[in-house]
Amino acid sequence: MRLRFVISLAAALTAPLWSQTPAAARSSAGPLAAFSQSLESLAGRVGPAVVQIVSTGYGRGDVAEQGASSVLTRQRSTGSGVILSEDGFIVTNYHVVQGARKIEVRLAAGESGIPQEPVMLAKLIGVDRQTDVAVIKIDRTALPHLSFGDPKNVHVGQVVMAFGSPLGLAGSVSMGVISSTARLVHEDDSIAYLQTDAPINPGNSGGPLVDTGGQVVGLTLSS
Repeated sequence: MRLRFVISLAAALTAPLWSQTPAAARSSAGPLAAFSQSLESLAGRVGPAVVQIVSTGYGRGDVAEQGASSVLTRQRSTGSGVILSEDGFIVTNYHVVQGARKIEVRLAAGESGIPQEPVMLAKLIGVDRQTDVAVIKIDRTALPHLSFGDPKNVHVGQVVMAFGSPLGLAGSVSMGVISSTARLVHEDDSIAYLQTDAPINPGNSGGPLVDTGGQVVGLTLSS
């Protein structure tokens, strides 16, 4: 799956080709405008609690040299995470930080109310390999954070939004619906997954899938 880009008219046009719609008219333009504004508000509330994660470690890589089958190489991967407490506990996918010797976290950009941080080091707190979940922590307080929703309230057809850093592009969001609430990827899987048609790309892994109330209903997985 590829990310789709559209040129912003605000950046492409030096002067408007039509008259501006007054804010009052925009706010009373009907249910579609109200729906759009509710999504904008949701993105504004959720975005500050989503982080970009960069993990660095070492792994074995194949080499072409005669007589050598593998060599230890430096490996770097990126993913996403969601802050779950004001004192810096973050949940992400285990595979995002698997084998990491160093875990770096970047908070949301300044428009979210948090000054842009260079990079913050994180400590691995715990992992669950079976569910592909990991908890890390940064040394920071008074952080925006989200809470988990009730799994019993997740239904097929429900509108959800996926937040994260697809392809390393921090602060991205996509929208879709819940396609299935109990999807077995393989017949012998012991865990049932949520399935969504919200666009998810490499780098989204560990980012939150949230409902319209801004509660986390799952963590996104990308191939």
